[in-house]
Amino acid sequence: MRGGGFRRWWRLVRAGRNTLARRSDRVEAGLLVAAIVWCLMAVPVAVAVGSMVRAHELPVVLGQMAERHPASAVTLADSAPVSAGLAITTSQQVPGRWRGPDGQDRTGNVPVDPGSATGTVVPIWLDRDGRVTAPPMTPVDADAAAWGSGFLFFSGAFAAAAGGIWFARRLLDRRRARQWDREWESFMSEESRY
Repeated sequence: MRGGGFRRWWRLVRAGRNTLARRSDRVEAGLLVAAIVWCLMAVPVAVAVGSMVRAHELPVVLGQMAERHPASAVTLADSAPVSAGLAITTSQQVPGRWRGPDGQDRTGNVPVDPGSATGTVVPIWLDRDGRVTAPPMTPVDADAAAWGSGFLFFSGAFAAAAGGIWFARRLLDRRRARQWDREWESFMSEESRY
C-alpha cells in the first residue's frame, strides 16, 4: 500500500467534497491547508531572516579581518604533557613572546598544544594593539550564521504549525468522542422503547 499516508492526508484535505464528512472533518482539513500555507509562507521569510543575519555579520567579518593580523610567538615554557586518564584539551596557555605591529617585543600567554616544549613557534592572531586574540571570523562563518538563523526560523514556524495541528486535532477528537457518546445514548434510549 504505497502512498497510503499521502492518500489519507489528501482525503482529509478534500473532506469538503465528501457528503459523509462531519463539520469537524472540514475544520481539520481547513486547519491542515492553513498549516501547509503557513509553512510555505515561512520559506521566503526564513530566507529573508538569513539574508539579514548575513548582512549584519559580514561587516563584522570584514572589520575583524582588517583589525586582526597573523603573527608567530615563541613559547617561554613547556606546556603540560598529555597524561593517561586525564581529559585531553585542545590547547593550553603558556607564556610566550611575539613582535607587535609597532615592532616591539611583547609577552603574554599564548595557546599551544599539550606537550609543547619551550621554544616552540606557534601561530597567533593579534589585534591592532598587539594583544593576542581569537582568529577573525570568515565569510563562511557569516554564511553559517545566516543558514542557521534561517533554518531556526523555519523550524520554529514548522513546529508552531505542527503543534497547532496536533492541539486542534486533540480538541476535535474530544468533540467527536463526546458527539459519538451522545449519539449512542440517543440510539440506546430509542431502542429501549421498542
